[in-house]
Amino acid sequence: MDFNQVLQLFVAHYAKRWPDAAVSERERDGFKQLVISSPSLLRDGSLPDESLPDSQSQQDYGNCPQILHSGEVTDNVIVLIHGLTDSPAYMRAIAEDFVRIGFNVVLPLLPAHGLRRPGRAFHHLQHTEWIEAIGQVCDIAQQLGRKLSIGGLSTGGALATHKVVSDPESITGALFLYSAALDIGTVEQLVLQTEAGRMIARLRDHQLWLAKTVKDQLQMILDDQAEGRSNEFFGIGKNPYKYSVLFYEGASQLAEVIQAINQHYESRHLKFNDLHQPTFVVHAKDDDSARYRGVELLVENHPNDAIALLTLEGVPHASVVLREPLVDDPEHEEYAPANEFYDQMSAKMLAFAQRYLI
Repeated sequence: MDFNQVLQLFVAHYAKRWPDAAVSERERDGFKQLVISSPSLLRDGSLPDESLPDSQSQQDYGNCPQILHSGEVTDNVIVLIHGLTDSPAYMRAIAEDFVRIGFNVVLPLLPAHGLRRPGRAFHHLQHTEWIEAIGQVCDIAQQLGRKLSIGGLSTGGALATHKVVSDPESITGALFLYSAALDIGTVEQLVLQTEAGRMIARLRDHQLWLAKTVKDQLQMILDDQAEGRSNEFFGIGKNPYKYSVLFYEGASQLAEVIQAINQHYESRHLKFNDLHQPTFVVHAKDDDSARYRGVELLVENHPNDAIALLTLEGVPHASVVLREPLVDDPEHEEYAPANEFYDQMSAKMLAFAQRYLI
């Protein structure tokens, strides 16, 4: 199968999710970017800029699944998975770093993410849908490079770890973890895994979404009157790459992913002792969303020397992967600041990749 045929497999994967999907490709600073867009997505690249609130531009395709590639099979390909409630835009800087050292990069969009109206999708979501989707994307990606690596942010890191643990022979490259959600707290995880916990999560999501959208709708009406703008984008927050509420039903499915990883091992002492892939880990010690002890255990139990841990201080959970802030207003509740140590992190990450993969 030639390179373009493999790209079409990626397109077909998402066309099943969105029958109205469109494909575009453009040149970007020495590489090509294949993007799958759909009117179902918050920022799909298909609508004119003047329809958007404020200065948000449709032209960056931040919520769209995409592949950054050289146009040919390379020695290395990596799948980078975004976190819970956000989008491929969060992995953009990391992806571009890998492209610059010769990787093809696949940025999937997880089920129930990037949508204009995500509530119903999350209420029916099963964690197995995420796992299946990542498995299918990896099957495609491995045809774009001779060594397949995988990585992810937060929930994406948990899914990447699950892939390595459950299907180790498919990941012939390395594992890259950014604020990986391997431990969200024992009590929290147990509650979210119960049926009662999931019912509470669904109710909580419904209440949060109603409150948030009613508030947003009133503001949109005022904005529309002031600026003559269409109300079509009702529900888009200040950060267009991330839902403006945390869906607890999504968190319950993350708990299921973590439990699936745990069930692979007989005890905590054996956890991760079978990993053979070189593993790069970056995590803030004071991360209040994903406990540091989760990645600390992985580092302690990793069976060989091909492991690197970069510990940060004071970097917000999702900001670890951000070279630039995603929202310009530091006073806004959805402000996503940059990682002030991004350049140092990137240098260590690429040096690790050079050492073990190139």
